Amino acid sequence: MKLLSRSLIVAFAACAIASLSQCGMPGQTLGIYSVDATIQTNTCGAGLDAPTPWKFNVELSVAATRLYWNTMDGNPLLDGDVSNKSVTLVDDEAGSADGAPDGAPGPCEMERDETIALDLDSSTKPNTFTGTLTYTFEVVAGSDCSDQMSAQGGMYDALPCTLAYGVNGAYSHTD
Repeated sequence: MKLLSRSLIVAFAACAIASLSQCGMPGQTLGIYSVDATIQTNTCGAGLDAPTPWKFNVELSVAATRLYWNTMDGNPLLDGDVSNKSVTLVDDEAGSADGAPDGAPGPCEMERDETIALDLDSSTKPNTFTGTLTYTFEVVAGSDCSDQMSAQGGMYDALPCTLAYGVNGAYSHTD
């Protein structure tokens, strides 16, 4: 379970006190942004079936100098401090890559690190942003993930590996 940052805890506590209609995002909601993403690097291989181009929406909000990124799909909020109209948002998740018992090597524990580095056109209410969205996949020490390799019918050509997108976002609307 990922620990919540102190600013998120404060925001959620304030949300509990305020009316539920104000409880979407911490701080001031900036709106919904339409994002276009194109693969720049893929050392993982075609087995990931990574979309390109990839179009999706995110919701952004800001509290003081902290920017919040909501993918609106149930994933945790990402947040980071804005400095000189730039921000880096980081998340890491670890878990089992093994599906149903299949007699394959294992157990296979993998980590996925997500880094979003953005340049905003304004540090207060951006209309647009550009940057990179990078996923890094690696095997947790002590795991046997040989069955995840494409040579064994898995989805990865190499581990660790990186999948990086160039992203362009533009303000779309307020929810």
